[in-house]
Amino acid sequence: MKGIICALLCLTLPLLAIQPAAAWFGPGNFAECLFDGLPGVGSDKAVIAVTAACKRRFPEKPEPGWFDTGDYNRCISENMGGIVNDKAALAVEAACRQLYSME
Repeated sequence: MKGIICALLCLTLPLLAIQPAAAWFGPGNFAECLFDGLPGVGSDKAVIAVTAACKRRFPEKPEPGWFDTGDYNRCISENMGGIVNDKAALAVEAACRQLYSME
């Protein structure tokens, strides 16, 4: 029995190390906070509340990224899923713009 438990642990622990730290500890910056909190939000007031909560949690803006526009476009496509409100879509766009250079 000990051998089976040890074998299972030896097989599963390396898989756990592959998971990104953000999945364990929550968002690491303002943009990730928005990306986590805005999908499914339907009202403008809820968007404002989520944005305010993220600003309180991450008061400092991250440095703009030094990535190409492909990263910006990927950010938009990956984070617009589940966005049902125009104000939320604008917030996601602004967060992607803040993370990735569009020049």
